[in-house]
Amino acid sequence: MTSRRFASCEKPEMRRVASRWWTAGVLAWLLLVFGYLFALQAFRYLGLSMGMRDLGFFAQSLWNTLQGSFLAISVDPFSSHLWGYHFFLLHVVLIPFYALWPNALLLLAVQAAAVAATSWGLYLLGRRWLSRPWMAAVPVLAYTLHPQVHSAAVGFLFYGFHPEVLFPLFFVLAVYFTDRGRAGWAMVCWLLGLGVREDLALVWIGLGVYWMLKPVTRRLGAVMVVGSSLWLLVVVLYIIPLFAGRDRPFYFTGFMHLPLSGNAARPFFTIWPQLQMHLLALVRPFGFFPLLDPFSLIVVPTYGLYSAAWSAGYWIPLSPGSAHNSAILPVLAVSILRTLGGVSWFGRQARQRVCERHLVWILLLAALLPIACWVCGPPLGQRYGVRPQDFTRLPPARRVILEEISRRIPADAILSTDFFTGSWFLNRPHLQWLQERWDNAEYVVVDRHHDYGGLWALERAALEKVLHEPRTVRVLDREGFVLLRRDTPVVSRLR
Repeated sequence: MTSRRFASCEKPEMRRVASRWWTAGVLAWLLLVFGYLFALQAFRYLGLSMGMRDLGFFAQSLWNTLQGSFLAISVDPFSSHLWGYHFFLLHVVLIPFYALWPNALLLLAVQAAAVAATSWGLYLLGRRWLSRPWMAAVPVLAYTLHPQVHSAAVGFLFYGFHPEVLFPLFFVLAVYFTDRGRAGWAMVCWLLGLGVREDLALVWIGLGVYWMLKPVTRRLGAVMVVGSSLWLLVVVLYIIPLFAGRDRPFYFTGFMHLPLSGNAARPFFTIWPQLQMHLLALVRPFGFFPLLDPFSLIVVPTYGLYSAAWSAGYWIPLSPGSAHNSAILPVLAVSILRTLGGVSWFGRQARQRVCERHLVWILLLAALLPIACWVCGPPLGQRYGVRPQDFTRLPPARRVILEEISRRIPADAILSTDFFTGSWFLNRPHLQWLQERWDNAEYVVVDRHHDYGGLWALERAALEKVLHEPRTVRVLDREGFVLLRRDTPVVSRLR
């Protein structure tokens, strides 16, 4: 009787209906994920709680491109060109879209959509590797509830847009097309992924080495390893120095001069506690399942780079919640799918015979752990501190003052602002962060509602110097905003 009941559930008609319902449910869930992430970023941006870096790099470069200065930036102290910072080749794709909607909200929408699209790619992989649609939906739920996925997608809540969040989409699709035997489309995803940022080539090198170990994908893996290695060398040694105007990229020698690093160089062998904490924060919400599949070893080259950066004093790549985790999270997500599907253990033909009843409790555990991490926070996971006030907009009176300030400052003036107020002025060609440069500024705008404490001590010190300069004129002081005009000869302008 029992065997007949289970057999009746295997009818093709019922399976097709169940598949449609689960697919529709996953799409609805991903739509909610997109809406939540975009709303969170949009409210913080419109509420003047999102900073001018790193969002300013990408929004200002697009604006300056539309004004005739290709990817020019003034927000970054290391380079006047976006590609002198990192080689964000794929960023040029956003130029026509920014021409239609010249607003930083476009970048935040792209970032939220990237997370949802990556999750859809994971669902497609799960449909191939797991025997039931509901089984494919559970790892997608685990990924979309992962605290570090959310934190990377919103840039620590105040850094804004990071193109690295686009990388997981291309990585997951490359694995999906390779599994389907579509090597051409896999190559397209690989090339698009290379254009996100140059150091992500290390992930493709790891994936290429992994594929070289399999006879079916050996040629594709070899092309990926050679192509990614050459790309990384050419970009680091030639392209970035060409746009940066220096012999080497800033991150070879610039870590010690970052005002927010807060770290000095340290011996490399002291990395292990930080490395352990970082890896634990990433694999724990996945129930540690990625560690059961050798596919997760693809992240070893990337961890080597991040460890070297940490040793040099740059702690952000090994910080849980950083956008740099976008290079590691998709590898772990694919690893958990392979583990649950028995791809490594049984092979493609035998995995369909894996009894789903043996995996039920494992899948439920994989779904409940991210929820526990999200609700409980430390020590189960690291939350990034979303609060109800993050969904409040700027008061109308303060918004009116900002609009008045925008009208008073000439469009081509050199403007220095504090970290959060600067996000209002991203569509300007000569925008600077107050704590990094103000000596050549013609106008300075600050917000008294910002306490200028903690990390922004340098910003407070710069503000005190500006206020006490004899050639500084206070033009406006209302609703907490202060507009200063400096009668100083222009030292330099963005070219």
